[in-house]
Formats: sequence, C-alpha cells, structure tokens
Amino acid sequence: MTFYALGLNHKHASVEETDAFALDEDAQWAVYDDLILSEEAEVVLLSTCNRTEAYLYGREADGRRVEAALASAADQPWPEASSFRHKNEAAVRHVLRVTAGLESMVLGDQQILAQVKEAYQRAVDAGQVHSLMHRLLHTAFRAAKRVSSETAL
Repeated sequence: MTFYALGLNHKHASVEETDAFALDEDAQWAVYDDLILSEEAEVVLLSTCNRTEAYLYGREADGRRVEAALASAADQPWPEASSFRHKNEAAVRHVLRVTAGLESMVLGDQQILAQVKEAYQRAVDAGQVHSLMHRLLHTAFRAAKRVSSETAL
C-alpha cells in the first residue's frame, strides 16, 4: 500500500481543465458511491475552483480507479499530460502544503483549510477514511494552524 496525492490544479492544468473537473458536492458523493477500491484503501476527494485532487492510501490500481471515477464524473478523459501523481513522502508533503495554503494561487489562503476540512468530513461520512488518513489529515490541520499563527502568511 502506498500513499498518493493525485489530481489536477491551477499549477499544472489550464483553467478549462480545472473548470471541467471542479465537482460539486453531489458529484463528489457520486464518485464515492461508484468507487470500488481495495479493502484497506482510504480516499479523500478535494474539489475547489482551482483543484480537484484525491488523497489516497491504496494500491496503484486504486489510484487508476480514482482517476477514472473523477474523469467519469467530469464527463472528460483523464488529463494525463496536465495531472500529477505524488507518492509517499512527496504525497504527504503535498497534502500538508495544500492544507496550509502554500499551494494556493494566493499564498497562505485560509479558505483552503476549511475546504480540506469539509472534504475530509465528506470522506468520513462516506466511509472512506480509516486510521491512516485520519491521522494524516488531522496532522495537516494542526500544521496549517501553526503556519497561520507562526508566520506572516
């Protein structure tokens, strides 16, 4: 099992692509309902106007299933050329940076923390979060609060 951060965002994809993959809450619920992942897998979907990402603990095949489900929900082919896939330490670092607002269009944006918390809660409600993702996201929330309170961002 591997930790992945995968998706597309304003740094890698065009505005048209990020718009096409921006999934509303109902579409995100549909993705959770349609996903068939390995038994131990955990996933959190984050979709905002600037990014649609999945934070996944699972197998390589689970990552491909998540990409396919996101593409299906967006009614678009998966944008291989403009998407990203980070693994293990790079994936954890990405989640921490996104949650702290360090990957936002406006550096230090505080809105993303609330969006990640909402995404996490939706994943919990969908039964997609277990112990590893729970620990990771709560660590990210604490780190984001520290970045906000201890820096000029």
